[in-house]
Amino acid sequence: LVANGQVDLSQAADQIDDLRHILRLPHAVNGGDYVVLGVSDGGVLYNNRELVQQAMRGEAVRLPIDRWLALTAPEDQLETVLQQWQYQTVTRQRRSPEQLVPGEYYIEGNELVIALLPGVHPHSVVGVRADGRIVVGAVGGETNFSGQTLAELAQTFVDEHQVEWLWLWANGKDVVLETEATTLKASDARTDAVEVLLVVKAEVPFDGLPPEAPGILDVTGIELEEPLDVGDIVDSLEAVETSN
Repeated sequence: LVANGQVDLSQAADQIDDLRHILRLPHAVNGGDYVVLGVSDGGVLYNNRELVQQAMRGEAVRLPIDRWLALTAPEDQLETVLQQWQYQTVTRQRRSPEQLVPGEYYIEGNELVIALLPGVHPHSVVGVRADGRIVVGAVGGETNFSGQTLAELAQTFVDEHQVEWLWLWANGKDVVLETEATTLKASDARTDAVEVLLVVKAEVPFDGLPPEAPGILDVTGIELEEPLDVGDIVDSLEAVETSN
């Protein structure tokens, strides 16, 4: 999410499998299963990551809706469903795709022309500062409804925590951050852990690592003059909580 101290979401469209964490994709329940627009209705978005990048730039995309309607709601309820996901129709105003702003849409035949909003979720991240300090952070909230967008998340850790590099670790219901001092998790967090990231500082340094070991910290920009002790890998660990 951050590279060389700058917000950089250029890899998100290809690397994040669950597009709901990038974009606010309307979905409805069908027999207990979520049917996600552009993903589980034929996968136009899921199978075209260039289209995802276009949507991330705030540009309108065209999505077929016939299959999504067949799986979810009658056509006369489509506007109601989209309104629940904070989208506003401009169908009657006959705008062009170029005129749409994020959050607006219109229907043209069996296509939905829509400028998608960014997804809002709880997140957890791992970052590195220029001095080599590792930052482990989390944003609380509720999946789809509160937290931060990826752009907001990245900018927060650049501005407030001076990270040079930042990687997304978990989203939504998988977000749980525990330290000796505090616990922060999504309001709808899963009861069972799905993934665990453990950051450990050695109390007693080992004898040293092989000569090539300093390369593991090249991303920090630190010049290392001697072999790195394991105890130096995490010189200090800072856990960051970010409110909604």
